[in-house]
Amino acid sequence: MSSIDKYTKDEVLSIKSACSVSARILDEITEHVRAGKSTDYLDEICHHLTIKENAESAYLSLKGYPKNIFTSINSAVRGVPTAQDILKEGDIINVDISIYFDGFYGSSSRMYYVGKRVPKFAKDLCERAYDSLELAINTIHPGQEVDTIIDTINKCVDRYGYSLTSHGIKNIRVDDDILKFNHNLNGILEEGMIFTLSPIINLGSKETLTLKDSWSIVTKDKKLTAHFSHCVGITKDGCEIFTLSPSRFNCPPYN
Repeated sequence: MSSIDKYTKDEVLSIKSACSVSARILDEITEHVRAGKSTDYLDEICHHLTIKENAESAYLSLKGYPKNIFTSINSAVRGVPTAQDILKEGDIINVDISIYFDGFYGSSSRMYYVGKRVPKFAKDLCERAYDSLELAINTIHPGQEVDTIIDTINKCVDRYGYSLTSHGIKNIRVDDDILKFNHNLNGILEEGMIFTLSPIINLGSKETLTLKDSWSIVTKDKKLTAHFSHCVGITKDGCEIFTLSPSRFNCPPYN
């Protein structure tokens, strides 16, 4: 495990700006998450929105990664957009974006419902995934140990009988470490620290399989998985969420 990166006040302001861009893009993609659309189409839309914001896709900097975002449908813990992945009525999907704006990263992800006939057990999973994230964030303050955040997520997940693939506590820089689900950070929180928090919660087993493309990961039992991600900064008295939606709720349903 490694420690959480710490930033100056000016750097924090720049990171907040980058995070606001990623949140706006996730807002704008909402109307495009529809049955019949491909995940490749969503990738193209996010690419155009990123350029519109005078930003760049940070995921394109990953060696060999061919797309701008990750799109994870139903049992996909992490998925690569393709023209063959067509959204269907009742699906749930996570869109994960990381942009590079004015020298700094802004990362976030959200779950979306496809259509109006999403099963209740799928909605419950999405809502409780967000609950675990929200409860964990509510505990954050200077002097707290990272393990306390992890304990909060574990208790929330256990309460509903779900399993946890990862707590998703990571530094905001985009490098190979972001792909390691178990590469969680540790230590004592201090003012000026910034990290992303993304609990990955499964309806069934926590076990996963990596597919042949080496990027895509699915639950081993093919049951649903859900996760949300926020970028959080430690303040003098608590914390601030940098990736809150400027115009919508941050938990499902979005569409």
